Amino acid sequence: QVFRSHSIACRALHNLAWAPANKIPMSENGVLVEALSRMLVQRTYLRMNRPHGTSSILLQTRRHAAGTLRNLAQAPRRNKIRLMKYGCGSFFDTLVDAARNDPDNHVRDKALATIHNLACVDTAEIMIAQPELLSLLKDTIHFVTLQNADKATTTTEQDDTRLEDAQGTLTVLERSITEDMSCYPTLRDLLKELEPFSKDEEDNADKNVDDSEDSQYSSTATP
Repeated sequence: QVFRSHSIACRALHNLAWAPANKIPMSENGVLVEALSRMLVQRTYLRMNRPHGTSSILLQTRRHAAGTLRNLAQAPRRNKIRLMKYGCGSFFDTLVDAARNDPDNHVRDKALATIHNLACVDTAEIMIAQPELLSLLKDTIHFVTLQNADKATTTTEQDDTRLEDAQGTLTVLERSITEDMSCYPTLRDLLKELEPFSKDEEDNADKNVDDSEDSQYSSTATP
């Protein structure tokens, strides 16, 4: 019953996070963000006498948690920074873990979309210092681009969305990190590795790099 209650509550939060008026107060609630972060990565129930249907309930909870966080990340820059710094960076590590390792495609996709929504000029320097994130972006771009090039393989709309989110995040980093910054060599090496897979996807980037705070809202929030 506890897991079912968590799932129902998380679904309600997902719906609330879609409304623009709720994004800022919800993203500034540290207890809420921490709870969503925990539910995002709860993939198993360790007790032997696991109730029937627990796995499917946990899956729905993770999906709702990922969707809620994706919507909360569609917020002004100051809130993006706040989210990035929760738990001294452990919250962002949780997002990357979910985007890479969750067994469910929907959870992985929503976690990557959350990362994309968090990308802006003020978070770029934090992101470029995350090796696991850079590895995730590289692997996503490599995998989907190679699939697109293989005539025997049919890519899905879901694959295309993942590619757009990965390339969009990378484009924000490229636009935000300049040659005079100490982290620029990391970006330069990343771009060099991806050069064979690069394509003109400028329009896929979140418009978060604009100086106007109101323009820092991404477009991937859904109910």
